[in-house]
Amino acid sequence: ARGWAGRAVAVAALALLTCANCSGSRLSSRLTTCTVAATLASVALTALAALAPLLGSPPLHPHPSPETRLSTPVPALTDLHQPAPAFTGPFELPIESVGMAVVAALWAYDGWAGLAALSEDMVDAQRNVPRSMVGSILIVMAVYVGLTITFAAALPMRLIVESRQLGFTIWREIFGPLAGKLFAVFSAFGAFGAINPSIVTGARVLLASARNGLFPCASLVGFTHPRTRAPVVALILQFLWASVFILYGNFQSIIAGFSFCAYLFYALCIIGLIRLRLESPNAERAFKVWPYPLLPFIFLTVSAVISFVLVLEQPASSLVALLALCSGIPTYYLFMCFGSPAVDGSKSMDAPS
Repeated sequence: ARGWAGRAVAVAALALLTCANCSGSRLSSRLTTCTVAATLASVALTALAALAPLLGSPPLHPHPSPETRLSTPVPALTDLHQPAPAFTGPFELPIESVGMAVVAALWAYDGWAGLAALSEDMVDAQRNVPRSMVGSILIVMAVYVGLTITFAAALPMRLIVESRQLGFTIWREIFGPLAGKLFAVFSAFGAFGAINPSIVTGARVLLASARNGLFPCASLVGFTHPRTRAPVVALILQFLWASVFILYGNFQSIIAGFSFCAYLFYALCIIGLIRLRLESPNAERAFKVWPYPLLPFIFLTVSAVISFVLVLEQPASSLVALLALCSGIPTYYLFMCFGSPAVDGSKSMDAPS
């Protein structure tokens, strides 16, 4: 019952965000701004809480609670000046054990892919898309790496390894039980807001496919609201399909299957880029990758390795995802033979806001 309750909450959150996007891009963008600000604030407070003992501030709640007490005793947060014991055991890290860990870490940087789908909504996309990609990745890198270094420097390694909810543990043990619950609220609010950009970009992919006659019922899927110019049908279709995964899938398999597909297509995209550069070296391009071909080759290699590792670690989820992708091939040719009409793209996208 508890599992279905969580799934129902997830579907309700997805429905609420879908309705917000159907009303136009302004409400959606404001919601994303608020959730990002709240997430960054919670990250900053978490870092300060972790550094409090090193800065000489005694913890406000120094004794671990029964809910957060670890299975193995760890040094008190006020005794971090004591040197850590030396590592003595063998270190083994099979490649198939790091796939999901790498994917989870790289997920924080995955917004660059969604940004490309919004280029038609942006003013002066040729200049602003690269700037937005580079700037946002640098910001995420600074926050992510900075928080990781803070945890590694300020907390006992055993606490980092054993705690499955490190931020929650820090807030609870430093500031008290109520603060732990407050951190859970911040985390839920941040997760709620993180769904929104995926909803925005995913619907744009469906809309672009319909505009080019590459999607079933293109005239219907390509419908945009006459006032808000939001891709309403694409948003609703995306909501229904995502709800099926939420209700009948599990979190681990969804992430594994999605990540396998995503990095597989990243690799195919880079292969297409290299092919176009070879076939049309003098063609005018809105964007150019520098340094070429080193950077595309590195990205292609990393994407291929991640896809391979996911197949080793999650073979069933990867196979199901691959079969789902392959089912699109006969579907594509079927609708191409029947000649699904394209939709006028001049009225298909939201106005820049």
